[in-house]
Amino acid sequence: MLFWSGESVSCFVDRCSHRRAPISIGTCDGGLRCAQHGWRFADDGRCVEIPALGPDAAVPSRARLIPVA
Repeated sequence: MLFWSGESVSCFVDRCSHRRAPISIGTCDGGLRCAQHGWRFADDGRCVEIPALGPDAAVPSRARLIPVA
């Protein structure tokens, strides 16, 4: 899946790292937002928001999209 952030283009496997839902059916709002549970990913693939954890929660470092080489 290709993602253009307006500044760069990134390519990731089309699966959210949480429940493996297709990230391509999500939305773009300051990053890629998964349609299933709302996780938001930065253009480098890092998860930067998990809504269910609350606004001040630490996001686990393993929560990230898999880049396509």
